[in-house]
Amino acid sequence: MLVPLYYASVDFCLRKHYRSSVKLRGKTVVITGGNTGIGREAILDLAGRGAKIIMACRDVEKGRKAVEYVRKQVPEANIIVKELDLSSFASIRALQKIYWQQNPTFTTSSTTQLLEHVRNGKQ
Repeated sequence: MLVPLYYASVDFCLRKHYRSSVKLRGKTVVITGGNTGIGREAILDLAGRGAKIIMACRDVEKGRKAVEYVRKQVPEANIIVKELDLSSFASIRALQKIYWQQNPTFTTSSTTQLLEHVRNGKQ
């Protein structure tokens, strides 16, 4: 299995893009680590397909610079930068509270199950 992984990483490094044509209008995506690297590339793809993106990062200023980079390529990108330190349960709770207030019809996924544990005080 190392050979396919090797070729996939070489393709990524050589900027070969694997993009989907599925439209994501009306969908919200929370991405951590979106201010550089693969996370930023994922945001470019998702923004180009119409998703609302919440970029959760420790350094909000770096996040804003990443948004500028994305908007140069996708001017209509709907990106919100929020502060999040994944090493702090208080930071996770704060983002989770804001998110649920703005998105009451939120559906559960593996990431949100983690947030649900935090919300219920299970650490």
